Amino acid sequence: MPGIPNSDSFTEQFSAAPRARASVHDVAFYENDIALCASVAQFLAGGLQAGEAAIVIATSEHREAIAALLATRGIDIAALTKRGHVTLLDAAETLCDFMSDSMPDPQLFEQRVGSLIAHAIRVSGREHVAAFGEMVDILWQWQSESRRPFGTALERIIAEIFAFPALCLQH
Repeated sequence: MPGIPNSDSFTEQFSAAPRARASVHDVAFYENDIALCASVAQFLAGGLQAGEAAIVIATSEHREAIAALLATRGIDIAALTKRGHVTLLDAAETLCDFMSDSMPDPQLFEQRVGSLIAHAIRVSGREHVAAFGEMVDILWQWQSESRRPFGTALERIIAEIFAFPALCLQH
């Protein structure tokens, strides 16, 4: 992606912070897709370079851009995916896997996403997983103003079920 900065204050602010603490849920806001993808790529690169597995649950455009940015850092996503160290999934499809009556279901979420995380931990042999997901953002987009608490419901489910470092970027 042309114009993607190699380093900026936004990505520097969040690149190492999540791994520095046992469990943290940092939220940052981004102005455009370039800032989003650059921040996520830097966050994931730190985890992958530390031997952690990575899970990306995002739109196809963002998955492709993040993979391209990781490639500029010498990270071979195709090889890591083949070995099970990287999992790339579509956010809308994954979200549909754990919705019940228009609400995120904690048990279905834990089954779907929890199994991904358990697999990533098993494959990497590390206790942390570098993960990025756009499911909350997509849920906010799908719901009308009167149903916005459902996005918050998913954020609570994620925080309650999984105690791992997370970087949440919101538009």
